[in-house]
Amino acid sequence: IEKRIAELSPELPRYNIVPLIEQHLGFPLPTDTITIYLLAYSEPHGIRITGLRFLSHYSYPFNIVLHNAIHEPMHPPYHADDPAVKEAIELLSQDPLVADKVKHHDASFGYNTAAGYIEEDSVEALEQMISEDVGAGRDARKYWEQHDDGMHVLAAAIYVQYKAAYQRKPQPYSLWFVHAVQAGQLRGANLQNTVTQFFGAKGSAAPTP
Repeated sequence: IEKRIAELSPELPRYNIVPLIEQHLGFPLPTDTITIYLLAYSEPHGIRITGLRFLSHYSYPFNIVLHNAIHEPMHPPYHADDPAVKEAIELLSQDPLVADKVKHHDASFGYNTAAGYIEEDSVEALEQMISEDVGAGRDARKYWEQHDDGMHVLAAAIYVQYKAAYQRKPQPYSLWFVHAVQAGQLRGANLQNTVTQFFGAKGSAAPTP
Protein backbone atom coordinates (compact mmCIF):
# COMPACT_ATOMS: atom_id res chain seq x y z
CA ILE A 1 0.00 0.00 0.00
CA GLU A 2 2.80 2.43 0.89
CA LYS A 3 4.46 1.70 -2.45
CA ARG A 4 1.23 2.42 -4.31
CA ILE A 5 0.73 5.68 -2.39
CA ALA A 6 4.19 6.78 -3.46
CA GLU A 7 3.32 6.00 -7.08
CA LEU A 8 0.03 7.89 -7.07
CA SER A 9 1.04 10.92 -5.03
CA PRO A 10 2.94 12.77 -7.80
CA GLU A 11 0.20 12.21 -10.38
CA LEU A 12 -3.12 13.06 -8.74
CA PRO A 13 -2.35 16.72 -7.88
CA ARG A 14 -1.94 17.42 -11.59
CA TYR A 15 -5.71 17.15 -12.01
CA ASN A 16 -7.53 20.16 -10.58
CA ILE A 17 -11.00 18.64 -10.77
CA VAL A 18 -12.84 20.49 -8.00
CA PRO A 19 -13.52 23.67 -10.05
CA LEU A 20 -14.87 21.57 -12.91
CA ILE A 21 -17.13 19.63 -10.56
CA GLU A 22 -18.43 22.85 -9.00
CA GLN A 23 -19.20 24.33 -12.42
CA HIS A 24 -21.52 21.43 -13.21
CA LEU A 25 -23.07 21.15 -9.76
CA GLY A 26 -23.69 24.88 -9.46
CA PHE A 27 -22.73 24.94 -5.78
CA PRO A 28 -19.41 24.78 -3.90
CA LEU A 29 -17.97 21.59 -2.47
CA PRO A 30 -17.13 21.59 1.25
CA THR A 31 -13.40 21.77 0.53
CA ASP A 32 -11.03 22.11 -2.42
CA THR A 33 -9.03 19.05 -1.36
CA ILE A 34 -9.90 15.44 -2.14
CA THR A 35 -8.37 12.79 0.15
CA ILE A 36 -8.00 9.17 -0.97
CA TYR A 37 -7.38 6.32 1.47
CA LEU A 38 -5.86 3.21 -0.11
CA LEU A 39 -6.93 -0.06 1.48
CA ALA A 40 -6.31 -3.74 0.91
CA TYR A 41 -9.91 -4.89 1.55
CA SER A 42 -12.19 -2.40 -0.23
CA GLU A 43 -12.32 -4.03 -3.66
CA PRO A 44 -14.45 -3.74 -5.81
CA HIS A 45 -15.77 -0.40 -4.58
CA GLY A 46 -14.76 3.23 -4.40
CA ILE A 47 -16.51 4.34 -1.20
CA ARG A 48 -17.17 7.88 -0.06
CA ILE A 49 -16.81 8.39 3.69
CA THR A 50 -17.68 12.03 4.44
CA GLY A 51 -16.96 15.27 2.67
CA LEU A 52 -14.37 14.71 -0.05
CA ARG A 53 -12.72 11.67 1.52
CA PHE A 54 -13.10 8.24 0.01
CA LEU A 55 -11.67 4.73 0.02
CA SER A 56 -9.98 3.03 -2.92
CA HIS A 57 -8.23 -0.30 -3.42
CA TYR A 58 -4.44 -0.23 -3.69
CA SER A 59 -4.47 -2.37 -6.84
CA TYR A 60 -6.57 0.02 -8.92
CA PRO A 61 -4.81 1.64 -11.89
CA PHE A 62 -4.43 5.40 -11.88
CA ASN A 63 -7.34 5.99 -14.24
CA ILE A 64 -9.80 4.24 -11.91
CA VAL A 65 -8.55 6.21 -8.90
CA LEU A 66 -8.95 9.45 -10.85
CA HIS A 67 -12.45 8.52 -12.01
CA ASN A 68 -13.43 7.67 -8.42
CA ALA A 69 -12.06 11.04 -7.30
CA ILE A 70 -14.26 12.75 -9.90
CA HIS A 71 -17.31 10.58 -9.23
CA GLU A 72 -17.63 10.38 -5.46
CA PRO A 73 -17.77 14.12 -4.57
CA MET A 74 -20.79 14.59 -6.85
CA HIS A 75 -23.21 12.50 -4.78
CA PRO A 76 -25.79 13.92 -4.88
CA PRO A 77 -25.43 16.15 -7.97
CA TYR A 78 -28.37 18.33 -6.96
CA HIS A 79 -30.28 19.38 -3.87
CA ALA A 80 -32.79 16.54 -3.70
CA ASP A 81 -35.00 18.50 -1.30
CA ASP A 82 -35.45 21.30 -3.84
CA PRO A 83 -39.14 21.13 -4.82
CA ALA A 84 -38.40 21.40 -8.55
CA VAL A 85 -35.71 18.70 -8.40
CA LYS A 86 -37.92 16.46 -6.26
CA GLU A 87 -40.79 16.81 -8.72
CA ALA A 88 -38.49 16.02 -11.66
CA ILE A 89 -37.15 12.90 -9.94
CA GLU A 90 -40.68 11.69 -9.20
CA LEU A 91 -41.75 12.33 -12.80
CA LEU A 92 -38.73 10.58 -14.30
CA SER A 93 -39.22 7.68 -11.89
CA GLN A 94 -42.48 6.87 -13.67
CA ASP A 95 -40.85 6.60 -17.10
CA PRO A 96 -41.11 3.01 -18.47
CA LEU A 97 -37.40 2.77 -19.29
CA VAL A 98 -36.33 3.93 -15.82
CA ALA A 99 -38.90 1.74 -14.08
CA ASP A 100 -37.75 -1.27 -16.11
CA LYS A 101 -34.08 -0.81 -15.24
CA VAL A 102 -34.86 -0.44 -11.54
CA LYS A 103 -37.09 -3.52 -11.55
CA HIS A 104 -34.97 -5.80 -13.78
CA HIS A 105 -31.37 -5.73 -12.63
CA ASP A 106 -29.06 -7.55 -10.25
CA ALA A 107 -30.08 -6.13 -6.87
CA SER A 108 -26.56 -6.66 -5.54
CA PHE A 109 -25.44 -3.71 -7.68
CA GLY A 110 -27.59 -1.39 -5.59
CA TYR A 111 -29.72 1.33 -7.23
CA ASN A 112 -32.86 -0.51 -6.14
CA THR A 113 -35.00 2.63 -6.04
CA ALA A 114 -35.75 4.96 -8.92
CA ALA A 115 -34.33 7.94 -6.99
CA GLY A 116 -31.08 6.07 -6.33
CA TYR A 117 -30.82 4.97 -9.94
CA ILE A 118 -31.43 8.51 -11.25
CA GLU A 119 -28.83 9.95 -8.89
CA GLU A 120 -26.20 7.37 -9.85
CA ASP A 121 -26.78 7.77 -13.58
CA SER A 122 -26.66 11.54 -13.26
CA VAL A 123 -23.28 11.30 -11.55
CA GLU A 124 -21.95 8.78 -14.09
CA ALA A 125 -22.86 11.12 -16.94
CA LEU A 126 -21.16 14.07 -15.24
CA GLU A 127 -18.13 11.91 -14.46
CA GLN A 128 -17.75 11.10 -18.15
CA MET A 129 -17.95 14.76 -19.16
CA ILE A 130 -15.44 15.94 -16.57
CA SER A 131 -13.02 13.09 -17.26
CA GLU A 132 -13.07 14.08 -20.92
CA ASP A 133 -12.31 17.68 -19.94
CA VAL A 134 -9.15 16.58 -18.09
CA GLY A 135 -8.03 14.19 -20.84
CA ALA A 136 -9.03 11.00 -19.02
CA GLY A 137 -12.21 10.10 -20.86
CA ARG A 138 -12.99 6.49 -21.67
CA ASP A 139 -15.05 4.78 -24.37
CA ALA A 140 -18.44 5.75 -22.98
CA ARG A 141 -20.48 3.40 -25.13
CA LYS A 142 -18.33 0.39 -24.29
CA TYR A 143 -18.29 1.29 -20.61
CA TRP A 144 -22.06 1.61 -20.28
CA GLU A 145 -22.64 -1.54 -22.30
CA GLN A 146 -20.56 -3.56 -19.82
CA HIS A 147 -20.83 -1.73 -16.49
CA ASP A 148 -23.36 -3.36 -14.09
CA ASP A 149 -24.67 -5.54 -16.93
CA GLY A 150 -25.56 -2.49 -19.02
CA MET A 151 -28.22 -1.11 -16.68
CA HIS A 152 -27.07 2.52 -16.71
CA VAL A 153 -28.68 3.52 -19.99
CA LEU A 154 -30.10 6.67 -18.39
CA ALA A 155 -26.53 7.85 -17.82
CA ALA A 156 -25.86 7.56 -21.54
CA ALA A 157 -28.93 9.63 -22.38
CA ILE A 158 -28.06 12.30 -19.82
CA TYR A 159 -24.49 12.39 -21.12
CA VAL A 160 -25.62 12.92 -24.72
CA GLN A 161 -28.29 15.50 -23.97
CA TYR A 162 -26.64 17.49 -21.19
CA LYS A 163 -23.28 17.60 -22.96
CA ALA A 164 -24.90 19.05 -26.08
CA ALA A 165 -26.87 21.57 -24.01
CA TYR A 166 -23.80 22.55 -21.98
CA GLN A 167 -21.77 23.17 -25.12
CA ARG A 168 -24.48 25.52 -26.35
CA LYS A 169 -24.95 27.26 -23.01
CA PRO A 170 -23.13 26.23 -19.81
CA GLN A 171 -25.53 25.77 -16.93
CA PRO A 172 -25.64 23.77 -13.68
CA TYR A 173 -26.81 20.22 -14.11
CA SER A 174 -29.81 20.59 -11.79
CA LEU A 175 -31.29 23.41 -13.86
CA TRP A 176 -30.91 21.45 -17.08
CA PHE A 177 -32.21 18.26 -15.45
CA VAL A 178 -35.41 19.86 -14.20
CA HIS A 179 -36.14 21.46 -17.56
CA ALA A 180 -35.24 18.32 -19.56
CA VAL A 181 -37.58 16.16 -17.49
CA GLN A 182 -40.46 18.63 -17.38
CA ALA A 183 -40.23 19.33 -21.13
CA GLY A 184 -40.18 15.62 -21.95
CA GLN A 185 -36.70 15.76 -23.45
CA LEU A 186 -35.51 13.15 -20.95
CA ARG A 187 -38.66 11.04 -20.89
CA GLY A 188 -40.73 8.79 -23.09
CA ALA A 189 -39.90 8.49 -26.78
CA ASN A 190 -37.21 11.18 -26.60
CA LEU A 191 -35.37 9.29 -23.86
CA GLN A 192 -35.70 5.94 -25.63
CA ASN A 193 -34.56 7.39 -28.96
CA THR A 194 -31.49 8.96 -27.39
CA VAL A 195 -30.57 5.67 -25.76
CA THR A 196 -31.17 3.66 -28.93
CA GLN A 197 -29.08 6.04 -31.04
CA PHE A 198 -26.25 5.99 -28.50
CA PHE A 199 -26.01 2.23 -28.30
CA GLY A 200 -26.80 1.59 -31.95
CA ALA A 201 -28.90 -1.07 -33.57
CA LYS A 202 -28.04 -3.71 -30.94
CA GLY A 203 -30.98 -2.48 -28.90
CA SER A 204 -29.16 -3.06 -25.62
CA ALA A 205 -31.29 -0.42 -23.96
CA ALA A 206 -34.72 -1.71 -24.90
CA PRO A 207 -37.01 -2.23 -21.86
CA THR A 208 -37.67 -5.81 -20.86
CA PRO A 209 -41.16 -6.94 -21.95
